[in-house]
Amino acid sequence: MQPMLLALITPEASAESLGWTHYFLAIGAYVEGRFDAACEHATLSAASASELGHEYMFTIAVSTRLLAESARDRTIAQRSLAEVLELVRRVSVMPLAAFALWFVARYAAAVAPETAAQWLAHAERIVVAIDSELWPESILRDECLVLLGIAEPGTLLDGVPPLGHAAALAEAAAWLATRDPSEHAVRDPVGELTFAGG
Repeated sequence: MQPMLLALITPEASAESLGWTHYFLAIGAYVEGRFDAACEHATLSAASASELGHEYMFTIAVSTRLLAESARDRTIAQRSLAEVLELVRRVSVMPLAAFALWFVARYAAAVAPETAAQWLAHAERIVVAIDSELWPESILRDECLVLLGIAEPGTLLDGVPPLGHAAALAEAAAWLATRDPSEHAVRDPVGELTFAGG
């Protein structure tokens, strides 16, 4: 798949085509553990999206870049996550909302684990509603489940009142805003879930 995508990067390619091509290359590089390449492709995707004024593409590219950066650097910066969360709130689509809530949960699992389950629960309801696994973004959820010792994500729903995705994102943003802007949450590899990197 990678050679086919790389062949689409030509001087004649439109900004939209380049944006999506670099996004899919970023995802491919991430799942192969090539985190530097994933960051580079996500950055190029975001640049094309910015040129186009394509808010959804820009948001998913910046989110994917943080996914790769945090795996490469083994840390999630509060400022970077807050930026992603604000972008996702503006776009306000359910798949990106689940991705962002998983990111907040993964951050929380490292710095305030007693708060992480609620963000996982809100994301789980979204995933059930849209009937999509959202892989590889769901790696963040799976890492959290291991760290929190939760065997089945469905059990998270008990005791967490349902919220619409916009309200859940707003609550997550409010919680993240209480954290020190200079804080970094550790994202060490969890078994084989995070991919090896290199």
